[in-house]
Amino acid sequence: MAALKPNVLSIFENQTTVMQVAQGEADIAGIFYSKKRLPLNGPGRAGRHVLPAEDAFAGINTLTLVKNGPERELAIAFINWMLAPGVHQPLAEATLTAPSIAGLDFKPEVAKYVAYPESKMDEMQIFSPDWVFINPLRPKLLETYNQVFGA
Repeated sequence: MAALKPNVLSIFENQTTVMQVAQGEADIAGIFYSKKRLPLNGPGRAGRHVLPAEDAFAGINTLTLVKNGPERELAIAFINWMLAPGVHQPLAEATLTAPSIAGLDFKPEVAKYVAYPESKMDEMQIFSPDWVFINPLRPKLLETYNQVFGA
């Protein structure tokens, strides 16, 4: 990571930098999750999503049921609702992200951006990291990241 630091102008955790690209104030923003970038593409928009030649990866967002949470049944109902096709389909279309459930169909103008079904990940040269291997290393990786880029 230390070798990369001279090549990194900034590390950002919000959409400010990518919005500067969309507004013509900067030329490139990366690495950025496609769910925040892809909606800036489309008719009348100048955005363009580019995958690095080296490859791209699939990020995973989750809904988590908190152990001993105060509203367990309500939380379960919310998770089930979020995973319903009637919610997942328009959510995936609006954000151009692959849904977590099977059996949905997308219009061609949406399908070209979405890594769905799962077999399309190979076509798009997207890989899913080995989280079983990575997760035990995360504390050390984050510590190193914070030391290098936080200084």
